Amino acid sequence: MPSSLVITVRPHWISSTFLRVFAKPFVSVDGVEYPTQWGVHWKSVVEAGDHVVSAGIRYRGSEILMGQSPTTFTVGKDNETTLIARNGLLNHTPFSLTKISKN
Repeated sequence: MPSSLVITVRPHWISSTFLRVFAKPFVSVDGVEYPTQWGVHWKSVVEAGDHVVSAGIRYRGSEILMGQSPTTFTVGKDNETTLIARNGLLNHTPFSLTKISKN
């Protein structure tokens, strides 16, 4: 099994209706942006080691990716690292990434 990252981008429940209508979520791994969908698992095979990961949104008609707060995560050899990205209460609050532990 190759090493992989799984990231799910979720909006804060208060701003979720607004964001789902007017913004598209993205994830960034080591500076490369990938479009994703709200609440859908985005998965990519990566090399084992440290990776700089962030999530953000791009409003319709905008080229600026907003709300990023890059964080470094270590992906183990032949492991799947699962992260949840969620913005804060206000739309301008950066997305925080949380690693999900698997039992």
